[in-house]
Amino acid sequence: MKVAEITSLRAGRIGGYDEQGQTVGGDVPALHWIAAEVAYGETRCVLLDGDWYELGDEYIRHVQAVTERAFAHAPEWALPAWNDSSCEPSPNEDTYNRYVARMDPRFLLMDKNLVFTRAHRRGFEACDLLGPDNELVHVKRTSARTGSSPLSHLFAQGLVAAETLTDPRAWQDFTALVADRSPERAARLGHRPSAIVYAIHRSDRALTPDTLFTFARSALVSAWVTLTTYGIPVYVHVIP
Repeated sequence: MKVAEITSLRAGRIGGYDEQGQTVGGDVPALHWIAAEVAYGETRCVLLDGDWYELGDEYIRHVQAVTERAFAHAPEWALPAWNDSSCEPSPNEDTYNRYVARMDPRFLLMDKNLVFTRAHRRGFEACDLLGPDNELVHVKRTSARTGSSPLSHLFAQGLVAAETLTDPRAWQDFTALVADRSPERAARLGHRPSAIVYAIHRSDRALTPDTLFTFARSALVSAWVTLTTYGIPVYVHVIP
């Protein structure tokens, strides 16, 4: 790849939009959407989020251990089956999120409600659902057809949201947004996110640490390492 091409990929931005034309997580450098794994001499290297990493045995063991921990330490609640949310086949994320909030009042629908802060003047989505214990729940459906990119983006989105909300002023902005929907929930929010929960439904096979896409695992580990330094637990909840 030529220098000019790499520069263009770093400078260019890619944004994602849902079925209603609403932004999902803002835009990121184009290079961050490209993932690759190549042999380099006697080692293997992986391109993630614009940087190359060497896949040594120690790193692979670390990724596996963190991934298994994220799956094992689930929240104390469970979400309903994905296909229960609609009579139509393959309901989308908007339909599922609305169904959960409608069926279980412990969950507050926050999907597409943007938080505007000094660092995110265009707004960002703090979560799809606010959980029973004030967890930030990020919901995603995936399959072999979609590949790892949606999950890598999901893990990065949750990381950005939680990291931003550790700032007291940003948390005040989020609290005000929650208060617009439920003053009662806003009154017991606390001072920071209690946890990040990545709630994932894989439509083509069971989701386990072993069936999580390779590139998505690395993105999950990146989020887990950063957020646990803030004292914010990270969980993966499998939606049946």
